Amino acid sequence: MKGVIEVEEALDFGSGTVITAQTKLLCQHRISSKEQLLAFASVTEQEMNELCGKRKTLYNRIRRANDADQIEPISERSAASARGTMTEAERHAVPQRQSIRALLRELREENRKAEKERRQPDREPSLPKRRERQVGNAKAALSEDRQLGQRRTI
Repeated sequence: MKGVIEVEEALDFGSGTVITAQTKLLCQHRISSKEQLLAFASVTEQEMNELCGKRKTLYNRIRRANDADQIEPISERSAASARGTMTEAERHAVPQRQSIRALLRELREENRKAEKERRQPDREPSLPKRRERQVGNAKAALSEDRQLGQRRTI
């Protein structure tokens, strides 16, 4: 199925916009159980098929009609197309996972861990500076071997 979201895919997505859309859809239609979700999906699929058929018949009427007769079918077709677009978007947003709360918790935990790692101070950049100081001191020790007034040879 197109709408199935695996945990790994959702975690890779990062922003959680898919989960947000699914949660919004569940709240809008007051879906709280798996049975309600399946009923909503079947009703949406049936409505989508009806709208596609209606749009096709209206399109055929527009092609065959004269200019004066076209105004009404065009507006009907536009309304059917708009509703079909909305229904199609809802159909793709129907969540296929029953444990959306668990997935949201996992996403939040991943974000917390990433934020915590990002906020921890980097300790590695200080190590090269110490090494540079040691290298600099070694250069200073080499330069002490030279007599004053002597040029450094390359």
